Amino acid sequence: MLLLCINLQALDTFKTSVISPVYYVTFTSLTILASMIMFKDWDSQNASQIVTQLCGFVTIIYGTFLLHRSRDLESKPESESPVIAAPHPRPNSSKV
Repeated sequence: MLLLCINLQALDTFKTSVISPVYYVTFTSLTILASMIMFKDWDSQNASQIVTQLCGFVTIIYGTFLLHRSRDLESKPESESPVIAAPHPRPNSSKV
């Protein structure tokens, strides 16, 4: 319930493209933490398995961020595009 209230307040302040990845990562992190506590899943795993799971989790978080970030770049008008336009050539004033 607390997460829902915080999410609604954040949606009033920020864009959805910022809130959605944060909400997804927070929910996923809390779900993994709860399953670790309830099932004690990592007690029977060795260090390489734990590191592999953590790397997969970080990859999913980073992929979610990139998907939402690329959607933002596609929806911007060209005037706000991060690509730097080439300067217009100036007429040569030395020829008079």
